[in-house]
Amino acid sequence: MSRSKEKSISRRSFLKVMSATTGVAWVLSRSSLGFAQSEAKDLIAISNTGDNSVTLIDSVTDTIVKTIAAGSNFSFGANKHFKTTSLIWTGLLADQAKEVQVIDLAQGKVVKKIATNSAQNYTETTPDGQFTISSNRFTDTYFKIGADPSKPNFGEVIANFKTYNNAGPCDITVSPDGKYSYSPDRNSDNFSVIDLASFKVIATVPVPKVLTKADQKVEPFMGTASRDGKWVFVENVEPPSGTESIFDVSNPLTPVEVKRLTPDDGLGKGPITDEFTLDAKFNFIINRDSGTISVVDLKELKIVNTIELAKGGNPITGDFSIDGKKFYVPIQNQNTVVVVDVAQQKVIKTINVGPRPAGAIALKTSVPALLGVALNSLPIVNLGGEACALPCCGSR
Repeated sequence: MSRSKEKSISRRSFLKVMSATTGVAWVLSRSSLGFAQSEAKDLIAISNTGDNSVTLIDSVTDTIVKTIAAGSNFSFGANKHFKTTSLIWTGLLADQAKEVQVIDLAQGKVVKKIATNSAQNYTETTPDGQFTISSNRFTDTYFKIGADPSKPNFGEVIANFKTYNNAGPCDITVSPDGKYSYSPDRNSDNFSVIDLASFKVIATVPVPKVLTKADQKVEPFMGTASRDGKWVFVENVEPPSGTESIFDVSNPLTPVEVKRLTPDDGLGKGPITDEFTLDAKFNFIINRDSGTISVVDLKELKIVNTIELAKGGNPITGDFSIDGKKFYVPIQNQNTVVVVDVAQQKVIKTINVGPRPAGAIALKTSVPALLGVALNSLPIVNLGGEACALPCCGSR
């Protein structure tokens, strides 16, 4: 089992010294809470949902720097655009708490809780780091939350609205210019566009049936905006094994689905999320049920490769390193993280982490001034099923 380079300590010893170290960490982070310190490193933060710890991986050497207690967990990262921070926003919690939380890695604890009355809240931070947008599935609401820790509205809902009844917004993704966000409306088989300045829906279009039978639904549930602002890829539950919609959002007022990828195109089983490579050449679709990545060429909008991640694994999310050269995918049921070389499009390393790793977020920040803990030394807080323990995952 991989260990931190720093000396690991037991849970009992960790608790014994926390009162002393917490004060130190607060002093270090208070003046610039949430922003990178002078000795920032390119890190991959892995959320171990089994014990609410975070394993930090150096993305240059692919070695574990430290595992710390975090007080909560995360899955789909909100920091796609804004990465110079020690703050992680999370709304899909293993205990299904009806709130959005903010974890500060510098302090190793939750620093904000925002009630939503929904057990599924999908978050993403705007490119300027000023706001976090949350779509709250079970209440059909959207929140705009202050995300800048230097401002008095940090962690406060500064705008909100309720969309149409039974929309079931089931993810949020922000355009690279920070002007729009896009949301698959799972309950209603629609795709919506939100203007972030006026904070209202400006367009809603259907996601039509392609493979489904008359009595079945498409259920679009996750989506990612491309780095050039042209595309939004949307994952659909659509039977029998899931499909992928590609929307052209060049004009956000009139989004158009231009292609539907299916198993006949080489799509893996259970597509659950996707990410665009930093060079804007490819899209990586993570397929939970087949444990693979379907690689889409963005010029031709066709699947050109399949990357085998882990046999019998159930990946749900991943993130690229800051330089875009590697892609990190947690494998929940194997307690590992798979490292993919982006240029070669193949797995180059597997790293042992904590129990039930779910989320991976690349951050440019300093290593927390907290004592590390031994992997698997914290109490197990999530004893869900053998497969995905999170409330999203393309299930109810």
